[in-house]
Amino acid sequence: MAFGSPSLFGNGRTCWYNFTSTRVTRFVHGGDVKTFRWADEMFISATAKSELDFGAVVAELRRAFPESTMISDDDYATRLAGALDIARENGMPLDCAPIRCLQRNAAEHGIQRHLSVVLADGVAFNARVDKLGILAVTQDSDDVSVARPLLDVLREYPLEIETS
Repeated sequence: MAFGSPSLFGNGRTCWYNFTSTRVTRFVHGGDVKTFRWADEMFISATAKSELDFGAVVAELRRAFPESTMISDDDYATRLAGALDIARENGMPLDCAPIRCLQRNAAEHGIQRHLSVVLADGVAFNARVDKLGILAVTQDSDDVSVARPLLDVLREYPLEIETS
């Protein structure tokens, strides 16, 4: 029995599982282990405490930070299309574990917007926003005070916010 999250990492023909601990991710298949260390990152995780109008959150983020760009209007659909292409190209079943996992997450989260939120000081957050909340990550700084303008916007919504 495997533990961890299924992943398309590897040669595409086998299912790898990823295990993440503090600043390290390990992809495992059988006896093979690939280890990656993360760069210094800052995370903002904001969970919706009630119904969240995520479209309004995205609009306010784009208004407050005009240099921000939309990466995908429907990130799960974009990711699922890519995963299916990889599966087809490598002769994998289209219902393999990584694709089923992605489909389950898409059903739970619904439409998810993916955008780059660029703060005035040049720090950019890779952000995903949906009805369940927002996850924003940057490798540009690990100083939480730099994120204050973004946090100020998020505090206007019914979100439980954590930073790390």
